[in-house]
Amino acid sequence: MFEQNNKGYKISEPYYALCRGADALIYQQIKVIILNEFCQLNTMPSDLVSYIFDKLQEKIINGYYESDEKLVISQIAKEFDISIIPVREALAKLSTVGLVVFTPNHGYRVSANLSQKEFVDLFYTRLIIDIAAIPGMISNITSKDIEKLKLLNSTMATNDYGSDHYKQFKKFMVLNAEFHRILIVISGNKFLQKLYSDLYIEMFISRHLINSDIAFAELVNGHDKIIQALENRDATALKQEYIDHLNEGINLIFGYQFNITLDTTFL
Repeated sequence: MFEQNNKGYKISEPYYALCRGADALIYQQIKVIILNEFCQLNTMPSDLVSYIFDKLQEKIINGYYESDEKLVISQIAKEFDISIIPVREALAKLSTVGLVVFTPNHGYRVSANLSQKEFVDLFYTRLIIDIAAIPGMISNITSKDIEKLKLLNSTMATNDYGSDHYKQFKKFMVLNAEFHRILIVISGNKFLQKLYSDLYIEMFISRHLINSDIAFAELVNGHDKIIQALENRDATALKQEYIDHLNEGINLIFGYQFNITLDTTFL
């Protein structure tokens, strides 16, 4: 799984190949999960920026850093016994996913959690993207795609997530993000793919729900229904399954049924 070079350790080529279909952020997350889960090394990983990104992300999502807390680059570098360059690059990446904000002459601060209205707006936007992608999904879906989605969903249902709440939550959310990313890719619409990747919805959900017990089975069941509608090439059923699935997501966040209704006549 790992190869050593003069700079330390890296993930071997076969394991990179497993992840190549994922978008850049999910790809980096999968690499860090592999490093953290399976590699017991006394040296820092060679992909230092991704490592620092993951560690800071964990501290923000777990609440170690509070909203609006200032993140001092030099202090973080000292904590990890590294130079400030990878810390600065990791913070820049965190700003692109919305976990930190940068203000000129003031530096980086932890961003605020989304409000209820912002979460509803986020899910509403996600639903518009999903529904817009349905015609392409129906036209382009193959039996190979169906099997890939079923395998991924089965992995989510049966994976041993361990006892570490953050790690188990992150593993599920990374797999969940990949499931939905694949669906958008199947649509063949590169603009919808870009819009979806820019939402970083799993990041915001993770931060809000990290200390909650998540009903993984309910989300996996929703995926099964989406797959079934795709397999039947039933656009009407697929649209309804997406609406139900997003409603379930909001229900998990706020603890009550919050119905999203969309005027989809223009789609």
